[in-house]
Formats: sequence, structure tokens, C-alpha cells
Amino acid sequence: MRIWLHNLYRDLHSIPASQFSVEPGNWDQILSCISDDLIFTSKPPHTAIPVQGHLVQVRHHAMSTKLDLQNCLLSDKRIWLRIRDPNSSKRKLSSSSIRILQLYSQWLQNLSPMRSMWPKPVWQGLCVADAYAAGPKAGIGGAIFLPSGACTWFSLQLQHSDFKSLNIPIHEDLQKDIASLETLAQIALVFITIPEFPGVRIPIKISTLSDNTGAKAVSNKLFTTNLPLALFLEKLCLLISTSHVEVDVNHIPGKDNTYADALSRWDNSGDPPCNFLLKDRFELQLSTLWKLDRMPKLVPSSAWIPWKLPGS
Repeated sequence: MRIWLHNLYRDLHSIPASQFSVEPGNWDQILSCISDDLIFTSKPPHTAIPVQGHLVQVRHHAMSTKLDLQNCLLSDKRIWLRIRDPNSSKRKLSSSSIRILQLYSQWLQNLSPMRSMWPKPVWQGLCVADAYAAGPKAGIGGAIFLPSGACTWFSLQLQHSDFKSLNIPIHEDLQKDIASLETLAQIALVFITIPEFPGVRIPIKISTLSDNTGAKAVSNKLFTTNLPLALFLEKLCLLISTSHVEVDVNHIPGKDNTYADALSRWDNSGDPPCNFLLKDRFELQLSTLWKLDRMPKLVPSSAWIPWKLPGS
């Protein structure tokens, strides 16, 4: 549940600003009480401006340096200042935080109050995943090797427009969000591993390998306040919690992660790399991983049952 706290942390550190007014004749005193980074080091005479307050606007114009204050156009009217007080106990909850609090309320009313402390058995298969990015292009790839010797793999090429169509806030230069893409590769890896345990009721731990230390750290900790990485971790948490699978991400040197690296860069032309077989491929789309439709499905779809599936 802690991954959703990043919304509340953001509101906690988003200090609301208040309006203060000063006489134009006292402007020089204002300048003498403020530091170069626009922090009030002392209280201007005859004002209620708080010490350590951060000046953000003057007469509705944003201020970033003390030089901006010296260039302000003043008149004979009172000057309105917008100041953030770090000692203020007031915070405004965003719509995201309100949504999360409502979500927590629903979960706490419906989740079982009991949780097993028994260690989860470790699955003996091998899972590897990787991601690459170059400008507006990216790719994720990975494979699971079952104890029986069978293999399932995935390879998905992506464009910035794919993320934009799903309203996923990510840089146009996808390399700047490579940790998010590596986490997306971990999501895909867990997604294709889950079908190997149909109807499982016993929690299982699966070990996965990643050559990105940032993705490894946050995937194990399942918490960050950085966007958009936090949004990708939300999806990973949902997948883990609805499948009774625990993920343990371990580091693999990039030079040894050859299978996943080749799959993440494969352009779907010619034969798959590293002698992977097309019949073992797990077809994926970004929308499938992002929307995570975990509702029960009827297989085959033409089968008849005397009731309706949930959500249908």
C-alpha cells in the first residue's frame, strides 16, 4: 500500500502560499530582509511576513532571484506578495490524495486482517528482463525459463506516442526515464509468469534479474516519490497483490544479460534472437500491462456457464 503514499508526500511538501501586502515606501526594507534565494531572513517592520518565508510572486509575477525584485515595476498602490511559510500546518489535498484516501478506506474495510508470516516458497525457474531507449523509441524484452526446460519470452517495441495515448507522463527522450522502462520490463516479466500458476492460492516468490540498479532497488522496496517511476511501481504493486506472487529482483551485469538485451532490441524482423522460437512468444501490448485487467476470463470464450462473470 505504501507506493500510493507518494501522492500524500507531494501534498505534504507543497506548502500553500499566502498573500501579504506592503506599502511602496517600505520596498527597500523588504529587499534588506530577504536573501538571494528569496527567503526572508528577518521580519520586515510593520508586516506579518514570517521569517523563513519563501517569496514566490510579486504583483502576480513569478520571482526566481533577488535581481527580479530590483526590476519590479512599482506604483503608488500597495504591493502584494505571495509567500510560502514552511512552518504553516495547512495543506491542500489534491484530487489524487483524496482518491488514495478513499481507496485506503475501501481496502481497510475489505482486506483480511490476518496475514500469513510463513515464508513464501521460492519458484525454481529463471526470469530475466531488460529495456533500452533511444530518443522517442524504446523496447522491453525478457524471458522465463521453467524448471521443466520450457521457455516463454516477450519482446515489445514502443514509441513515445504509445505512452502519450495512455496518458502516461514520460519524457519524449525515453532514455531519461530508463528506470521506469526497466520497471515496465519487470511488470511484463511478472505478467507472463503468473499464468504458470493458474488458480494458485499459495503465495510464491519469484526471483528476477535486472541490469538496472535503480529499477532493482525500487522494485524490491516498492516505494518512490519520483514521477513517473512511482506510477509504474503502482502497476507492479497491483499485479503482485492480485496474484499472490512476491518479486525478488536481483542484479545481473549488463554484459551477462544478453538474452533480455537482445529481445528488448529486436525489431520483429527475421528470426528471433538467441534461437528463441516464435511458438514460445507471449504477445504483449502496452495497454495490457498498464490497464491490468485482472478480471476472471472464460477459456475457451465459447464455453457456457450458468452465471455471469464478475464485471460482465
